[in-house]
Amino acid sequence: MNKITLISKKTFLTFFIGLFISLTSQAQIVYVDLNSIEGTSESSHTFDLNNDGVDDFTIASGDFGWGDSMGVAPLNGNAVLSTFNARPFALEVESIIEADDANWNTATAQAMYLDLFNLGFLITGNWVNVTDKYLGLKYYVGGNTHYAWMRLDVTNEGNWVIKDYAYNNTPNAQIAAGQTMVLSADKEFSTDVKVFSYNQEISILNLTEESKYELYSITGQQVRKGIAQRNKHIIRTESLTTGVYILKVEGLDSGKLLTKKLIL
Repeated sequence: MNKITLISKKTFLTFFIGLFISLTSQAQIVYVDLNSIEGTSESSHTFDLNNDGVDDFTIASGDFGWGDSMGVAPLNGNAVLSTFNARPFALEVESIIEADDANWNTATAQAMYLDLFNLGFLITGNWVNVTDKYLGLKYYVGGNTHYAWMRLDVTNEGNWVIKDYAYNNTPNAQIAAGQTMVLSADKEFSTDVKVFSYNQEISILNLTEESKYELYSITGQQVRKGIAQRNKHIIRTESLTTGVYILKVEGLDSGKLLTKKLIL
């Protein structure tokens, strides 16, 4: 389990050192790259999401009496976004995970998929042959509620890959599935402006005006620039290497500013 962190380098430009310190001090979303934990039909893995020494969730697969299955077990009163009969949802990217959702389920055995009696044709659950779907998670730290996502691939043969997860370190604050960075715009831009990095794209949402953008590597090299359209704009990043980047957005009319740290 490897947390993605930033390491200061002497070669940074003064501007980027200051920008990095500012962004780090404001960070609320903690992203954890699991380097693809793989499981088979007889596997389990327990997660302490925020490394506080308290286990939060277990994901396991095996034959637990009704046939081959895979499931998630919330621990210590935690919860999963799930159906009334404890079938966790396979969420799409950008699905909002928050307190107002009525589908939180604390059942300690929640089947993501089940091959009933191992017949091969009575397979149920929301996680049958899915790729890049998300669990919505709720957990508690010292009496405070936190929200998180976890991204997985699952087959109907008991094989699964857990890729990564992220949680909002601010109590009671929502998180979007796939969100890897803080959404709070700086004081000039409305907090409705959102930025997501996912699947070799950066999405800028809810801009109220055309804006110029510049994308920098963490060493200060400009790697993208252009004009972001109102409402929604996509920046393609497939040719960029994995790492940490800084996105700057400036409104063409108002001069409003937005600066974001992204992990691609």
